[in-house]
Amino acid sequence: VYKGILPSGEIVAIKRAKNGVMQGGLEFKTEIELLSRVHHKNLVSLVGFCFDKGEQMLVYEFIANGTLTDCLS
Repeated sequence: VYKGILPSGEIVAIKRAKNGVMQGGLEFKTEIELLSRVHHKNLVSLVGFCFDKGEQMLVYEFIANGTLTDCLS
């Protein structure tokens, strides 16, 4: 997971598929549709995605309070 900044200045978390571990286009689209419909106070929101030149990335809102493990402990 990477930290990024959108042109609007919003800080985001970017989850990038590992090299060589690509989902098919249909599976990636299905995951995006599911994540865009799920809203819960304990889940980060999906901001966007990228599927370009073989790259698959999901863009989430950034939470600055450490790792998920830190939050759950």
